[in-house]
Parts: sequence; C-alpha cells; structure tokens
Amino acid sequence: MHVPFRRMTEWRDLSGIAIYIPPQPAGEAPESNEIRASEANSMRLIKVLVVLILAGLIGLIGYAYLGDMEPRRQEVRSPIAGTVTATDGDAGD
Repeated sequence: MHVPFRRMTEWRDLSGIAIYIPPQPAGEAPESNEIRASEANSMRLIKVLVVLILAGLIGLIGYAYLGDMEPRRQEVRSPIAGTVTATDGDAGD
C-alpha cells in the first residue's frame, strides 16, 4: 500500500486563510476594563483581610494586657475513701 507524500504546510500557504487582527494599544483592549475590575476586587479583598487580621491581633493583645487573667485560688480538700492495710510481705521493704 502506497501512501502519497503530503507536503507540509508552510507559513506562505496560510496567508489565504489567516485572519488579520490589527494590534491594539494596551489601554484600549476590550478586556482591559474587566481585568482592572477583577484586580480591584482582588486588592479590596486583600485589604479587608489585612484589616481583619490586624484588628484580631490588636484585640488579642488588648485582652492579654487588660483582661482579667489572674487565677482564682481556693483550697480544695477531698476525702479519700478506703483503707490501706499492710501485709507481711509488703511492709516497708
């Protein structure tokens, strides 16, 4: 079975079917407004997270310094039930 040789496509051959899109300046790209809005939302989220973390740290430090952190001391006595008896083999060896 003989397979005919097929010529590789070259860039010159693609000119008839190529779609030419003129380059646009970076500021005039249609997606640029969407990208800017997405970046603004991301930065806004990061700022909110930083503020929440700082507020939590300040609150924790304030509680550590100003909060009532002293232990309440009181004597605890509890009776032990049962008796201990010594047998001959266990007595104070």
